[in-house]
Amino acid sequence: MTAAEEILNFLEANKVTDVEIPHKEVVEVLVTMTPVEAAKVLLKNNIIGAPVWCESTKKNIGFFDMRDLLSTVIASHKQEVEAKSKPSVSNLKLTKWFLNDSIPGCAAKGEFTVSYLAARNPFVSLTDDATIKQICDMCAERQCHRVPIVDSATGRCVRIISQSAIVKFFVDHLLAENKNASLKAFFARPLVESKLPYKKQVISSPDTATASDVFELMDSHRLSGVAIVDSSDGALVGNTSASDIKLAVAMDDDEADEEGNMVAIADLGLNIVTYLSAVRQEDRSKETKYPSSHVKESSTLGHAIRLLAKTGYHRVFVVDEHLKPVGVVSVTDIVKFIREQSK
Repeated sequence: MTAAEEILNFLEANKVTDVEIPHKEVVEVLVTMTPVEAAKVLLKNNIIGAPVWCESTKKNIGFFDMRDLLSTVIASHKQEVEAKSKPSVSNLKLTKWFLNDSIPGCAAKGEFTVSYLAARNPFVSLTDDATIKQICDMCAERQCHRVPIVDSATGRCVRIISQSAIVKFFVDHLLAENKNASLKAFFARPLVESKLPYKKQVISSPDTATASDVFELMDSHRLSGVAIVDSSDGALVGNTSASDIKLAVAMDDDEADEEGNMVAIADLGLNIVTYLSAVRQEDRSKETKYPSSHVKESSTLGHAIRLLAKTGYHRVFVVDEHLKPVGVVSVTDIVKFIREQSK
């Protein structure tokens, strides 16, 4: 049996109910919440998106996603800075006004409510008898990062399958050692020979940039994460993602410096490395063992997939011999690639 045939059989034989997910109970955001309240729900449950439930219609109206919140954080921060000739230390409390249901200066009142943001991410679901292939098809065709699974009898969301969960499922089962020789050879190919269409142009920011500069770069390219490189030699030193905005927005209190002055611990004007250090220390559950996971072009396809599954990251960077990023492999790339092999 060829590798393609083995992959097709695997995708069609396994159901979404076979996929192990970290959150057994579906976490919902209520349409009546403000984005700040919704962000706190995501932070508390260590997730980057959740379905938005409307009690009056008894339906999920979409997803609240951290990438949307990233856009609004950057927009509000710009307006706050531009409104002051001599802006003080940028406290997120000063830029949180836009996150309320009523936004001063906006043409449309309530433009950035949870319901507005959720409408940009439609709730397109599958039932609990769907196959892994159907999940992969939906992720590829609808460009969605997670798929809600609804109970065929009640219509309520009972599971959410993320692309990260699918990649882990691939590692736990498709890459198992008892697979046939052609499949082993398929995953043993170096990335440069695997035909995996990962991005060769890496969007990066120097470690001297401010947090606002980095997040604005992410927003302008509609990315969920970028590489942070050494400003002197371009070597990879870390990465940031939309989750780092989530942590900042959810913070309420400032801290006092050595002189007793209050300073913002999530100041968007901070150097990006300092900023990340500040916000990530609030996330006690985050695994810090893999600060800037990367692979080389000579690394195998299987190694890249296993690294994504092991770290839980949504992307790993491909680096050259000087550790300069020359590509990026995402969970989206892997899901699409595996799906294409089954055609």
